[in-house]
Amino acid sequence: MTDDARTVPAPDATPMARRTLLDLAVGATASGVGLLALLPAVRFATPPAQPTPGARGSVVGRREEFGENSARVVNLDGEPVLVLALPGGDFRAFVARCTHLGCVVSYNPAREQIECPCHGGRFGCDGRVLAGPPPSSLRELPVVVRRDEVMVVRG
Repeated sequence: MTDDARTVPAPDATPMARRTLLDLAVGATASGVGLLALLPAVRFATPPAQPTPGARGSVVGRREEFGENSARVVNLDGEPVLVLALPGGDFRAFVARCTHLGCVVSYNPAREQIECPCHGGRFGCDGRVLAGPPPSSLRELPVVVRRDEVMVVRG
């Protein structure tokens, strides 16, 4: 046998390198999860964007497109807005972000409530907090129905 055939790495060298790699992978994963966990706290601490003064209304649909006791989330200037078609023909609109941590809310027609999927916050059709951790009501936006067009006014 030649000397080249006898040069075998020490048995502890490979497991140590593998262990180091695993330690780095676990550390990187834990750091990433930790940073993601802080994201909702940062969103909660920053004030919500205010509408631009003098902004105009945006048509979100025609009256007949909305079923009674239904809702749709529309995107107005990058902001999700929940438009409710209430029993009796009235319309209401709210910024569709929960006041707890900013999750997008949705309407539950069976309960006639607005619900947050993140932490169980619930709001009435007037935007007031009914249950859960939200600290304040949803921000309501004016709705105008003109010639059967439903418009949400921003600003």
